[in-house]
Amino acid sequence: METVAAVECQSYNEEEVYLAVKKAIEQSGFMIPENITVLIKPNIMTQNRPNQHTVTHYTVVSALCQILKEQKCRIIIGESSAFYQNGLTRKAFVMSGMDKVAEKFDAKLIAFEEEPLIRSERNLKGLTEIYVPGILLAVDMVINVGKLKTHGSLRLAGAIKNIYGCLPGGYKQKIHRLTKNEFELSDVFIDLHHLIKPSLSIMDAIVSLDGGPTALGRPVRTSRIFASTNAAALDVIAARMIGYQPEELPILIEAKKEA
Repeated sequence: METVAAVECQSYNEEEVYLAVKKAIEQSGFMIPENITVLIKPNIMTQNRPNQHTVTHYTVVSALCQILKEQKCRIIIGESSAFYQNGLTRKAFVMSGMDKVAEKFDAKLIAFEEEPLIRSERNLKGLTEIYVPGILLAVDMVINVGKLKTHGSLRLAGAIKNIYGCLPGGYKQKIHRLTKNEFELSDVFIDLHHLIKPSLSIMDAIVSLDGGPTALGRPVRTSRIFASTNAAALDVIAARMIGYQPEELPILIEAKKEA
C-alpha cells in the first residue's frame, strides 16, 4: 500500500511550513540521500504572485531547499511557464519569489525551454515520441512540488499533471493539439512520469485554488501539505479532499490502468 502523508499547515509562515514539509517527508517514508544533485519541479505556470495561489508557494520550495541543504545536496529549480517567450519563465521566477529562494540556498534556476532536449520513444502510450529537457535525466533525483488546483476538463491539476510543466511551453501547446481528448492527454502525463521518474511528490495544499488553474479561480484554505513517493496515490487523496472520486478524473482513470 502506498503511503500519502497529509500534514496540517495553517499558514505560509516559513517556520510552520518547514516543520510541515519535514514531517510530511518523514511520514511518507522517504529518505533523502546526502551529497546528490536534486532538481525541484514546482508549479509556476505563469507570471503570477504567490498570493494569487496559482503557483507553488515559495515558502514550500524554500522549506524543501533547507531540508536538502541539511543533506548537503546540490539544488536545481526548473520550470517552463505556459507562456515563456521573451524570457517570461525567468520573469515568473521573479514574480513568484522563486528567485529569492534560489539565491538564499545557492540553487540554480533553469528555464526548461533553454535546455537541450532528448528524444524518447520507449514504452510510450500517449504519443509515438516525446522530447524532454536532458537535465531531467542527468540529475540524481527529481522532486515534484505541485499546487492543489481544480481544472476545467481534467477536474484536478495535481501531482501527476505538474510534471507536464517540464516540457517547454510551446511544446506543451503542440501536445494538446496532437491528443484528441483528456484521456489521451492524461496518457502523455503518465508517460512523462515513467520517463522522468520523480522520486518524491510534495503538494502545496495550504491554500488551494477552486475554479483554476488560472488566477480566475477562488482561493480555498485547505491547510495541508501532502507528500508521497507515488504521485497517483497523492492525487487520489487530494481529489477526495476536494470532493472528487478517482473514477471521475481522467488522469487517475488512466493511471489505474498502469498500476
